[in-house]
Amino acid sequence: MNKVSLIVPFYNEKDVLCLTVPQILTYMRKNFSEYEVIFVDDGSTDGSRALVKQLCPPAKGSRVIIIGYTNNIGRGQAIRFGMEHATGDMIGYIDCDLELKLEYVEKAFTLLKVYDIVIASKFVRGSTVHTPLVRRVSSRTYNAMIRLILRSKVQDHQAGLKFFRRAVASILLPLTHEKGWLWDTEMLYIAQKRNYSIFEMPITITYGFRKMRGSFVVDFLKLFGTLIRLKYALDKCITAPYNTTI
Repeated sequence: MNKVSLIVPFYNEKDVLCLTVPQILTYMRKNFSEYEVIFVDDGSTDGSRALVKQLCPPAKGSRVIIIGYTNNIGRGQAIRFGMEHATGDMIGYIDCDLELKLEYVEKAFTLLKVYDIVIASKFVRGSTVHTPLVRRVSSRTYNAMIRLILRSKVQDHQAGLKFFRRAVASILLPLTHEKGWLWDTEMLYIAQKRNYSIFEMPITITYGFRKMRGSFVVDFLKLFGTLIRLKYALDKCITAPYNTTI
C-alpha cells in the first residue's frame, strides 16, 4: 500500500475550514509521498466550498480534489461520495474540525499493513478524552445500545477518523445505505459480519464543546427504533454478492 486518500466532508463550516484546510494540506505534503485530499461539500450554503477552492489554488499535478452536491444530504453520504472518487490504496476520512489530530492519519496508514480497518476510539485502553458531560453520557449510551442490539464488538463507532484498505472498502461501500451519522455504525457492523479485522486506535481528544447540531439530537432520540430497523435491514445483506465499485 502506497497511496493514501484522505476524505474531508464538510457542511457550513466556513469558520473552521479557514483554519484547518492549510493544516491538512501541509500535513499531507510533509508526511506522504503519494496522496490525495478529497474535500466533499455536503450542500453548504455559507460559501464553504468557495473558501476551500480559494485555499487550494489549482496547480500542476495537484493532489487536491474538491467535489460536492447542491442539497444537504448527510455526513454519511458525503463520506460515501468521497470514497467513490478515491484512488488510493488506503482510503479514509477525518472530520474537518480536526478535533482528532492529523498525526493519527499516519498511524492508521502504518496499522493498515496488519489490519483491514483502523478506527479512532475514545473508549479503548490508552485513550484520553475531554468532553462535556452530556456528550460523554450520550456517546457511552449510544455505543452501549449498539453493542447490545447489533452485538457489535467495537467500542467506539462514531469517532471521526476511520481508514480502510481499498479492497475492503470496495466490498463494504455498496452494502451501506445510511446517509447521516449512522453510516459509521452501518459500515462497521457489516465489516464485522464479513469477518474483517478492525483495530481500535487509542486517541487523545478534546471534543463536543461546540454547539451540537439539531440533527444529532433528533437522531439520538429515535436511536432505539433506528437500530432495530438497521439490524434487520443489514442482516439481509450479509450474504449479498460482493460488488466492487471504487
